[in-house]
Amino acid sequence: MTLLKTQNLTKRYMYDKHSYEIGVENISISINEGEIVAIRGRSGSGKSTLLNLLGGIDKPSGGRYYFLDHEVSKMSSSQLSLFRLHHIGFIFQDFHLMRERSVIDNVCLPLLYAGLTLEEAKEKAKVLVKAVNLSHYEDKMTKHLSGGQRQRVAVARSLANSPKMILADEPTGNLDETNSHAVFSFLKEINHLYNTTLVIATHDNISHHYANRTIHMHDGHLQEKN
Repeated sequence: MTLLKTQNLTKRYMYDKHSYEIGVENISISINEGEIVAIRGRSGSGKSTLLNLLGGIDKPSGGRYYFLDHEVSKMSSSQLSLFRLHHIGFIFQDFHLMRERSVIDNVCLPLLYAGLTLEEAKEKAKVLVKAVNLSHYEDKMTKHLSGGQRQRVAVARSLANSPKMILADEPTGNLDETNSHAVFSFLKEINHLYNTTLVIATHDNISHHYANRTIHMHDGHLQEKN
């Protein structure tokens, strides 16, 4: 079943009325539920811009974007906030964790935004932390964790609201090869357990071992290879 589809999706960053920079241009892709798709390309190729559009963080300058047959490209800012809350999980290269707070607190945050009580949020967070094999560290501040452990906290947080799709922007960018393999293996396991669609922007050469498809980007345009 098709999860998302874009038609000539374009993002331009305007400097003034006559000059602009192209983020991505005429991107037409289709991604099915449960797929793992890697997006590869050099820095500045448009990988992060495309993820931001798919996650409803940025609005496109042109083209259309459909998610479960809803046109995301026409949503208002408030509608996009709800879209992100209910459908999208994010994983970032720099983790974006609260360093002075515990593992449980970090995973609780999106659950509290979703309207759960603190008790309900902590109960679900404990389940997610256990799923990423960090139960022994749940009360530890994230600043005391290793890079691989912090990325697993980020994965648990991305799963908090049971998203249909997780967008991962260079999730192994700050990790060594051993931890990179561990993170990719774990993401594939999450995909298998929950049928969660994964779209991963990466420059990591090992990604092709885990992805169903790889999309190569260059100067804001894409070239798909099986």
